[in-house]
Amino acid sequence: MHASVDKTCIIDVFDDGEIKRDWTYIDDVIDGFINALEKPPVGYEIINIGCGNPIKLSTFIQYIENLSGKKISKRSMKSHITEPSITYCDNSKARKLLNFSPSTSVREGLEKTWKWFEQEYDVITTDEDSD
Repeated sequence: MHASVDKTCIIDVFDDGEIKRDWTYIDDVIDGFINALEKPPVGYEIINIGCGNPIKLSTFIQYIENLSGKKISKRSMKSHITEPSITYCDNSKARKLLNFSPSTSVREGLEKTWKWFEQEYDVITTDEDSD
């Protein structure tokens, strides 16, 4: 988000944006934690509360560009050999043990985050201008 408003910010885009990552909106993470606290103890289970729906980095960047109405400065990079081309959460335990599944899509989460960012960025700009 910052890169879409700061012209000096350049983000590194690995493998032409073809890498895929799983993004989870913060409210879903919080709901998952609360849900886990309210359920009967499940022992020492490791439970992933992520989304489980990876998208391409290029798609993620495009969503932000569409929201901001600005192009993000990018630098194309080759991924390190140890960098996985795709990562995502298996949230099957959360669904089974906690009856929990994230409900916010990546696009919706970015829209909410962008609205917050616009408000906060205006506050930051105003505060800096008053010094």
